[in-house]
Amino acid sequence: MEARAAEMFRLSRILGAVERHVARGFSVICIDILGLSVLAVCLALYASENAAPSGIPPGQDRQSSIRDLIERGQFSQAQELLNQQIREGSDLFSAYLWLGHLELRRGNTFASIRAYRQAEALQPQNGEVHRLLASNYFLLSQRVLFKEEIQKALAVDPADEQADYLAGRFSFEVEQNFAATAQYLSKASRLNPADSKASYYLALSYAHLSKSDEAQNEFAQARESVESSHEMY
Repeated sequence: MEARAAEMFRLSRILGAVERHVARGFSVICIDILGLSVLAVCLALYASENAAPSGIPPGQDRQSSIRDLIERGQFSQAQELLNQQIREGSDLFSAYLWLGHLELRRGNTFASIRAYRQAEALQPQNGEVHRLLASNYFLLSQRVLFKEEIQKALAVDPADEQADYLAGRFSFEVEQNFAATAQYLSKASRLNPADSKASYYLALSYAHLSKSDEAQNEFAQARESVESSHEMY
């Protein structure tokens, strides 16, 4: 009996670590019971902050500087570099992508969308732009626009694990369509088996679907991912 209680206590601490792992990198504390508006902020910031635009060419001094400045919260300096890049007409797609990222970090959601739309005009078949737009529309509770953009992202880049994760969280939290959630998060988990977030919410979806064995397996996978990452719990 004592051994059982000890194991349950250990599991609860591990699942708590998964929740902290899910929240890592968010700009706000995400607690589901606070409601959809807080969750929407969390999801949008998760998609933007944990996925810096991959359209930025590596190894370029200016781009590295912009990335570093944004990560350090030095937004004015980053804005100056971006304005210079746009005036020069140098790699405009990356400039607008980073500008959208910068404006979102500043809390200027509409300005962020305008920048992403300018990037989209340059590369309309870029899945990352559509995913970033979807995350912003989630933030604004624009469900129709969210669905349009996330479906474009998934169609353009079927291997984008973050797009499937975002679609899964939308299905789970907003639509409460647990079958759709399981479909999206199963794919996200296959694409990135080490993602404890996807495993955790996939487990919750299976629990809602009364698939206890699958739920238990995914909880175990989430626990293993946290333990292997040396997350403290």
